[in-house]
Amino acid sequence: MKPRQKGFTLVELMIVVAVLAVLAAIAIPLYQEYILRAKRGACQAVMVATTGTLERRHSAANSYMKPTITAPNDQAHLPGDTAADRPTCPEKGPKSYDLTISNVTASTWTLTATPFGAQVADKCGVLAINNLGQKFAGGPGVTAVNFTNHDPGTCW
Repeated sequence: MKPRQKGFTLVELMIVVAVLAVLAAIAIPLYQEYILRAKRGACQAVMVATTGTLERRHSAANSYMKPTITAPNDQAHLPGDTAADRPTCPEKGPKSYDLTISNVTASTWTLTATPFGAQVADKCGVLAINNLGQKFAGGPGVTAVNFTNHDPGTCW
């Protein structure tokens, strides 16, 4: 009687490799989408916190503008007196959104987060919120923000 050899056959190994390839083909895109969603959520939290700061400024001074600033698109309107104090998206870790504020007057502002780096692949693209609480989410490649008749859908 011939002794039985231990180990796996080539066919068994190829089946295992095929199963792993199918699992990877499903899991990797889901994981990447999860990462994009998590970074989007972190940026939205920063945007909402910045909104609160702007509203507190308006309550105290009856204006969204800093007292010494007159230019309506000056980045100094962002909370924080220095560039180092300004909010980033996300708050910690590598930047995934460029946060800007525009249309700043005594009674209006628009806060916009533009995807940066790998975040450009996010289906929601540009995120924005204004002084009225209106929210905007535009797909990849969108740069202009128009709140009129726009539903941000599941992105906010």
